[in-house]
Amino acid sequence: MGNVIKWQVPSEIDVSYDLALIYRSTTKDGSYSLLKTQSITDNTYFDQTGSTTDWYKIRFQDSSTSQYSQYSSPILGGKFAGYCTIDDIRNFSSKMDSKTISDSQLFELIKFATAQINQDILTEYRDEPVVYLSNDKENDIDGVNTTFYVVNPYLADYNDDGIIDGNDLYVYSIDSTGTRTEYTVSSIDDARHGKYTLSTAPSNGVRMYATYRSSPVLLYPTVNMNVRKAAINYVLGLAHMRLDPNQMRSFRVNKVSVTGDSSPSKAYMQNYNNLISKINSKLLKMKKAEYVV
Repeated sequence: MGNVIKWQVPSEIDVSYDLALIYRSTTKDGSYSLLKTQSITDNTYFDQTGSTTDWYKIRFQDSSTSQYSQYSSPILGGKFAGYCTIDDIRNFSSKMDSKTISDSQLFELIKFATAQINQDILTEYRDEPVVYLSNDKENDIDGVNTTFYVVNPYLADYNDDGIIDGNDLYVYSIDSTGTRTEYTVSSIDDARHGKYTLSTAPSNGVRMYATYRSSPVLLYPTVNMNVRKAAINYVLGLAHMRLDPNQMRSFRVNKVSVTGDSSPSKAYMQNYNNLISKINSKLLKMKKAEYVV
């Protein structure tokens, strides 16, 4: 877990800032303590102990003159997202220590892995009509109701950030004149049952549509173990592509030794493909079961 904080360098031409200072507080308007001072060229900081309730501020310093910029506006921390963690990667392979690859670099690779897994196992439903489903999922479009359900439950990550929230569901309506209205999804209330809430009630008589992804193996916030292992292998495959091949003549992962002309990157990617095939095979069986009477 943790928070990755990113920022842009200010364009103040009168001061040559060379350092970035990162501060943290438990409340938005509370006292902020200095966490890290680093080169301004690295505009990313990974706070491994940060939580979703922590707040951050950034300011910049010119070390030669001791001049400081103004503090940034408060930034609310976000829970580290993805199907595996940085600790997973480091624990799985002793080669992936902080001297070999940084937390920030691993974070970026985990984002790649998350997007790739979503592409490989999720089903996308585009412009699905919002209609009556059952007595407990009426989907009333009456100008008052704001709670709705998708046809295919088990809502999944749509924007590849590794979590499921209102940004993973796109909802709009078309009225009798053809006017299109887009809605803000204020919350995903129950991903398993496809329940969500809009910030405003659609007008009576409009036609509504939803676009989203779905997968019963990615039941948020639980991560399926095969999905987690697939993410670990994909990240390790990408990480080894970055390393000097001459350094990889001989290495060890758990109890497995690889020497000579073996390609660790290729091996990890093969493991990833095998795990994805296993996941999709399970998904196919689950879909067939839906039609058994």
